[in-house]
Amino acid sequence: MVAIKNIIKNNFQESNVYSEGKEESFNKPYFFIKISNSSEAKELNRRYKRNIAFEISYVSDKDNINEEYLNKADELYELLEIVEKGERKFRALNMNHEVKDGVLYFKFQLEVSLIKNTEENSMKQLEVDVLGK
Repeated sequence: MVAIKNIIKNNFQESNVYSEGKEESFNKPYFFIKISNSSEAKELNRRYKRNIAFEISYVSDKDNINEEYLNKADELYELLEIVEKGERKFRALNMNHEVKDGVLYFKFQLEVSLIKNTEENSMKQLEVDVLGK
């Protein structure tokens, strides 16, 4: 989420950017970033695929919001198409937006491939007493 927050902060410097707190207390104009849901699926051996769905809300301080929201949505489509975190790059999937009750909602998903470390089972020597001839 930090990478997404930085992209928005760097490109929309006139707006406040939040990822926690109550929206009623935010100063307009603002973006609010949250993870709406996530899922994880096991693939092969220690490989997993995690899908993380993000929702970015934007609230303007202007009266005429239709054109502004359209422009913000267009910018978000471009800026979030590829999200970089360190050396890795992630392509945004299922990007969409809607304006509802005076708020722009921009939604997208990131798919992350993981390799989980497993603890090695330490083999202990088994002692066996054999009785017999």
